[in-house]
Amino acid sequence: MSISKYRIEAFSDGVISIIITIMVLEIPLPETFELSDLLAFSSSLIIYLLSFLVVGAFWNQHHQALSYLEQVNHKIIVANIFFLFFLSLIPLFTKWVIQNQGSLIPVIGYDVVYLIVSFIYLLMFRLVVKFGDEERVKHLNDIFQSRKAFRPWKSLIILLLIVIMVVIGSIYLPNVANIILIGLPILSSIFNLFVSKQRKIAHKSIR
Repeated sequence: MSISKYRIEAFSDGVISIIITIMVLEIPLPETFELSDLLAFSSSLIIYLLSFLVVGAFWNQHHQALSYLEQVNHKIIVANIFFLFFLSLIPLFTKWVIQNQGSLIPVIGYDVVYLIVSFIYLLMFRLVVKFGDEERVKHLNDIFQSRKAFRPWKSLIILLLIVIMVVIGSIYLPNVANIILIGLPILSSIFNLFVSKQRKIAHKSIR
């Protein structure tokens, strides 16, 4: 079974829009105008902004992946559904982090969800390379096989190892561990945006 990629794009864009909307609605408003409440509200906005960047980066990567396709088959549809399912957990864990600022467990949960979404996206991208437009995919493979090419699997493994080491280090420096664990998905997302830009430039060069 294969359908037009535009149906998948429209569905995915709709789901991601809802994900972002749910995230912003979960931000608790300050009950008073005291400084402590305003500071807590400000930190909640910062956490929302960080999650917004994460979801936005995944949306951009998703858009770039589908640009190599004309139609999608059953395997890509299933991978896309799982990708959206785990991405939809981002608002839940964002709320958990906001409600428990300074606690380590919610941040670890957030990072685990981020890693799962990244892993499923990589699986979906491999399917895109396998079933995508022959000329575009050939060019993409040439990019990945070059010595200077970005290795997404290696990057994900390194990120996982860093998370494990930071969690172990949190026994001694819990506050520092929180900052690092929150920062990792953000830095990774910004890096992925850069990589997606390079792919987009390469993609345009073959049209």
